[in-house]
Amino acid sequence: LPFWGILYFGAFGERHPAEPAAVDGAAIYSSNCASCHGGSGEGGVGPQLSGGAVKLTFPEADAHMAWVEGGSGSVGTGNPYGDPEREGGQRVAKGGMPAFRGTLSPEEIDAVVTYERDEL
Repeated sequence: LPFWGILYFGAFGERHPAEPAAVDGAAIYSSNCASCHGGSGEGGVGPQLSGGAVKLTFPEADAHMAWVEGGSGSVGTGNPYGDPEREGGQRVAKGGMPAFRGTLSPEEIDAVVTYERDEL
């Protein structure tokens, strides 16, 4: 009988919500970015991101995040973006980069930017 009493009171004890799942930058990249930038960031319709190329364009992560949030519309088609000191010059917006603000959460944007900068 005491065993059942413990189970009974334990069933109504304090519940802790589950930890939120970690945001997977690789999965976000695969479903939102790979179609233009290539599965390994090798480039395609969009420019190469792998091998440190994204850090040449955006030396600071904040500028990279702003680009992902605002897309090419944030600078306007035909206008330069990224580091003006970049070897080969700045990139020129072609109007194809979508804005992900509102589509992805800030945490998802942070995760995909981290993935692009550190793992591609």
